[in-house]
Amino acid sequence: MPLFIEELVTAVLESGLLQEFDDEYLLRGPLLPLAVPDTLQGLLTARLDRLGPAKEVAQTGAALGREFSYEVMRAVADWLPEPYLKQALAGLVQSELLHHRGEPPDAVYVFKHALLQDAAHETLLRSKRRELHARIAAVLEESFPEVPDQQPGLLAHHYTEAGSIEQAVIYRGKAGRQSAARSAMLEAEAQLRRGLLLIPDLPDPRERKQQELDLQVTLAAALRESKGHAHPAVAEVLGRARDLIVESEAPGSMLHFSVLYGLWVAQYLGGEPIAALEQAREFLSLAQSQTQSGLVLVGHRLLGSALLFTGDYPPALSHLSAGHELGCKLHWIEAGCLK
Repeated sequence: MPLFIEELVTAVLESGLLQEFDDEYLLRGPLLPLAVPDTLQGLLTARLDRLGPAKEVAQTGAALGREFSYEVMRAVADWLPEPYLKQALAGLVQSELLHHRGEPPDAVYVFKHALLQDAAHETLLRSKRRELHARIAAVLEESFPEVPDQQPGLLAHHYTEAGSIEQAVIYRGKAGRQSAARSAMLEAEAQLRRGLLLIPDLPDPRERKQQELDLQVTLAAALRESKGHAHPAVAEVLGRARDLIVESEAPGSMLHFSVLYGLWVAQYLGGEPIAALEQAREFLSLAQSQTQSGLVLVGHRLLGSALLFTGDYPPALSHLSAGHELGCKLHWIEAGCLK
């Protein structure tokens, strides 16, 4: 592995046993055994330990990400004197742990390799890591107001690492909706599923169900666009959303009808006539308990279509006729001919 070889050579050079002369290295004295780690992680950790005080700056940078700006680093690490921060960053660049573009305060730094960033991040104690990510999230929200709107996924990451699950779930949902709005459906699905993984850690059961419902409904929309209405994942997600609506004691809402309709479409187009029939009956029964005739019309149409699918023609015709008559009545009411 090239990175391992590079770090192994660096460890030997930094040991002080060799001295550079033009294009070659010579031994300073007798060759002594070196305590060189035999794993890449060990080499990277040892190298970070040799940084001395600059190690803290490297750890902070690693928590910020593979790439970070001087502006954000300065705002986060405000406990460090600015001359020291600049000196430490310059040292990290000189040691080739970081590359940079521009000069402070407009500089942008990038870890030479993602494994270097990971190694620096892993050297943080868990409690310190959480505090640092919480600090980063707070600074990004308060001092960089464009970040919550433009990079919600970044805030979701930092809140997750900080253990602030409520905020992490909110920003995962926001990141999913943002990606879906850009038609980046696979990215939206990834963000939303990460949010769903956090749901069990929410302390409030009521909030847990509401947040999960929001994520499931958004995920269903993204899956329909990326995989098609008939994909089994769409029906699975909408089925869970329907259960959550019933558990939250909010049946009969427009969201409930929307989820039932989407579930019927997924099952009808997916070749599951019996399941589609059950959804249609539930939709119509619920619609008949409401005051909106339009919902009843839709219920008759769904049930009639599902019955046709199963070959049960007489009741199918009955429901389709009822839907047609109701549609005609609604048309005349809208036209002002009936009351």
